[in-house]
Amino acid sequence: MSMNFLNRMPALLRRLVPCLALWAIVSCGGGGDTGNPGPAAGTSPAISTQPQNTTANEGSSATFSVVASGTAPLTYQWRRDGVAVAGGTAAGFTLVSAASDDATVFDVVVGNSAGSVTSVGARLTVIVAPVIVTAPAPVSAVPGETVTFSVGATGRTLSYQWRRNGMAIVGATAGAYSFVAAAADDGASFSVVVSNAAGAATSTAALLTVQPPATAGAMVAAGGSHSLALKVDGTVWAWGKNDHGQLGVGNDRISASASPLQVSGLTGVTQIAAGDLHSLALKSDGSVWAWGANGAGQLGDGSTTDRFAPVQVRGVSHVVLIATGSSASFSVAATSDGRIWAWGANGEGQLGDGSVSNSSVPVLATRVSGACPAPAVCTPPLVRFLAAGTRHVMAEDQGGGAIVWAWGSNTSGAFGDGGSTSSRVPVQVGPLTQASNSFAQLAAGNQYGMALNLDGSVLTWGTTFSGVLGRGPVPVAPETPSAIASFTGVTAVAAGYGHALALLNDGTVWAWGHGDQGQTGSAFTVTSSPAQVAMLSGIVKISAGGAHSLVVRTDGTVWAFGDDLDGQLGRGFTTSTYSRTPVQVTGLQLF
Repeated sequence: MSMNFLNRMPALLRRLVPCLALWAIVSCGGGGDTGNPGPAAGTSPAISTQPQNTTANEGSSATFSVVASGTAPLTYQWRRDGVAVAGGTAAGFTLVSAASDDATVFDVVVGNSAGSVTSVGARLTVIVAPVIVTAPAPVSAVPGETVTFSVGATGRTLSYQWRRNGMAIVGATAGAYSFVAAAADDGASFSVVVSNAAGAATSTAALLTVQPPATAGAMVAAGGSHSLALKVDGTVWAWGKNDHGQLGVGNDRISASASPLQVSGLTGVTQIAAGDLHSLALKSDGSVWAWGANGAGQLGDGSTTDRFAPVQVRGVSHVVLIATGSSASFSVAATSDGRIWAWGANGEGQLGDGSVSNSSVPVLATRVSGACPAPAVCTPPLVRFLAAGTRHVMAEDQGGGAIVWAWGSNTSGAFGDGGSTSSRVPVQVGPLTQASNSFAQLAAGNQYGMALNLDGSVLTWGTTFSGVLGRGPVPVAPETPSAIASFTGVTAVAAGYGHALALLNDGTVWAWGHGDQGQTGSAFTVTSSPAQVAMLSGIVKISAGGAHSLVVRTDGTVWAFGDDLDGQLGRGFTTSTYSRTPVQVTGLQLF
């Protein structure tokens, strides 16, 4: 605009021109620092479809996704428990192989240049395949008795299918299976398949033993040179050597008896055990009674005086298991609260209290776990098995899972740990603990041990002396636990000083080990593999002693073979000979 034109404009109009020019500049976006905000930055993200909770089997994939709007480009960052997941930068996120520790909360942060927004958390549930933690246990019953098998397993949404001898049982689809036992069920094995969407686990088989009704409470126990028998009426009978009162008849003038005599003043007995020169009995009220030699305090009455009649063991009650070795001078007992007590000889630490001092009263074996909320009543007992050898003890404790413990002498590998280090306190036996869920029985002899598996096979370990492991020629001890080859169908085992017995489900008895006095029922020599004892059938109970063996038949009679120097075979007369042929104990009917 020229100056001549401006000069000709009225004064008022000339004053408005600068204002109009400034208005034009502001309206057109021109000018420099005018305060104009510029164009809009965009729209912040908004989530329209949130991630959803999802479930996946262990090992399979799991996918989360989100739908969001907003000015592009959108960014994504998936998080696990609030921590960014590497590579999780798309609208969808996939775990390729879900594991149990992936069961947690996932969310996603969606962002752009205008801001960000975080989704709600979505939970991932991972279904893990079942793991069996408590296998079905073997059951002994009489016809008409209700028996129950149960299993413990971990995992979600579990299904169960019980099997009998490998065949599915119709309707048996719960965690426990109960039925009324019949004679035809004897020897049947029961297992269970536990499954869910992620997989399945099959338990070990548990054996059902159906005994004739009268046999359930009867048993025999072979000691060093004497024998005990428990009748179903709760009375105890004894025969053999009595030089220290081990027959318990209350008469110190009887040095031996070749015929059974009733133990004085004992009724209501449920278990018996025979040591080298002493005897034990457990009564139904949970008290323990002892008689015989007491030089090491093995009677537990606070003295070291031999007793020719039963005396009560001091300081223990609510006892559920007792044990002593056929050549042992100590005693052990397990109480209903899962504790183990011991008394007597302790030169090898077999009492388990950390010392090597004998004790004439029960002392607590340290470090064996387990305690019930109500100590007087604990069903089932936490200590499932208890076995005593000549100078060592073995036990299975279920207080914190099945754990096998051992203590005392281990010079020949009696613990089954593959070593030879003895212990004055209970120590866990790794190789046996790993397999203990499949055990039906533990037994201990002179520096060796045995475990009966639920499948009817037998593990042995320890000294190789005299073929006592039953595995034929084996390397120098200590020998680790291993099965006796091609030997199955076993329902009970018994460990003597240097020989062992096994009862099969067909009622036959097999023996191996040192047989110099006929205790294996075969030639007077070493038998390093199981051999059937001739002339025995229909057997329901067995026991192995110092150098003789006892068995009970289905008719309630007792039979014996082996050393008879002190009348321990009970045939009514004493000889200086032995018998490898089973002979009937005279005048004794257990049921």
